[in-house]
Amino acid sequence: MLKDKTILITGGTGSFGKCFTRYVLTNYEPKKIIDDVLSVSISANQTKPFAAVIKTDHSLWTWGWNDEGQLGNGGKGIPLNGKDYEIFQLKPQKIMDNVAAVSCGFSHAAAIKMDGSLWMWGSSQSGQLGNEKSNGWDIEKTPIKIMDNVTAVSCGFSCTAAVKTDGSLWMWGSNCNNRFNNGSIGNVKVPPGPLGYFETYCQTVPVKVMDGVS
Repeated sequence: MLKDKTILITGGTGSFGKCFTRYVLTNYEPKKIIDDVLSVSISANQTKPFAAVIKTDHSLWTWGWNDEGQLGNGGKGIPLNGKDYEIFQLKPQKIMDNVAAVSCGFSHAAAIKMDGSLWMWGSSQSGQLGNEKSNGWDIEKTPIKIMDNVTAVSCGFSCTAAVKTDGSLWMWGSNCNNRFNNGSIGNVKVPPGPLGYFETYCQTVPVKVMDGVS
């Protein structure tokens, strides 16, 4: 983001809306995407990337891949090669107003509104939306409210963390490798996969992890 609050995308491939110019484009020069930007978050998903921007008027805009509802726009987009299950959006679309913060995970996203409420959308395969769901087909295509009094949020590969106004840290989603520092437990057991993966747990609702977090 430049000093004049303009977003530029630099270098690399612009396939599937990542650089948002056309279907596939190798772009070696910075390209202007959107004006009046306050903050930006870009997914770490290199195969199916997506991005979110908060503008200076606190409106939230998203674009990129949308096959798991990760844009929060109701699943709208352009089918890839006529496949309805592979959707992407080339241009930024407005999602909601009064947004203070946003975080993009691997295939899910979260936004904190000005009133401190936390809203999430996208995949909940491992419970990372905190909406009591954890199935490969569980997705939310529009933002849903998860909790109140939130000051910060971070979305990871398949988990989410949030800090509340009282300084408490809450986490949910996959608890593989003891991500929550609570003994790798959760409210849903995930059996070993067909490739021999070990048994894990996921947390489908927010659980308090610790206090005193700023």
